[in-house]
Amino acid sequence: TDRNTSVASYLRQVVFLTDGAIGNEQQLFDTITEMRGRSRIFMVGIGSAPNTYLMTRAAELGRGAFTHIGSVDQVEERMRGLFAKLENPAVTSLAAKFTEAKADVTPAILPDLYRDEPLVLAARIDHLAGSLEIKGRVGDRPWRVSLPLANAAEGAGLSKLWARRKITDAEIARTLRQLSPEDADHTVLALALEHQLV
Repeated sequence: TDRNTSVASYLRQVVFLTDGAIGNEQQLFDTITEMRGRSRIFMVGIGSAPNTYLMTRAAELGRGAFTHIGSVDQVEERMRGLFAKLENPAVTSLAAKFTEAKADVTPAILPDLYRDEPLVLAARIDHLAGSLEIKGRVGDRPWRVSLPLANAAEGAGLSKLWARRKITDAEIARTLRQLSPEDADHTVLALALEHQLV
């Protein structure tokens, strides 16, 4: 049992290297969604014209990241950078919750937080009250922070950032078949028109 407990606390990281010439995109997305479990999937596309849509979407569904390597000369440098990142997950299994405000948070799937790399989440809230509670795991220990909304500063352009992220969420929901293609298109169009996005 001790061994099983310690194995369960590990974070499995899968690195998938490809030239991106994959035709059965939806089948790959379905497989990642059904079989990922607690793993994280990092896509590495090598070559001048990888399927960026495939790579980015697979990484989002796998709660990982996409690394593009344009030429073989960059392989060592880029892969060294990726492995250095994978060795330093700061906080995993992140979740965000507003205590009082009604919030529409994006991204819908929060990735892990890595050292020296920012993680941005955006939310549309009905009023500034209560706090934002963020929790996750640092190694095998629970971690939590509370950010009071009363101290929030005004900012410009945040609504466009939120809308772009919501469009990505709608596209991912279509990929996961949580939204029909028609409903996803309607959601994307409504967000783009409301926030003047092209």
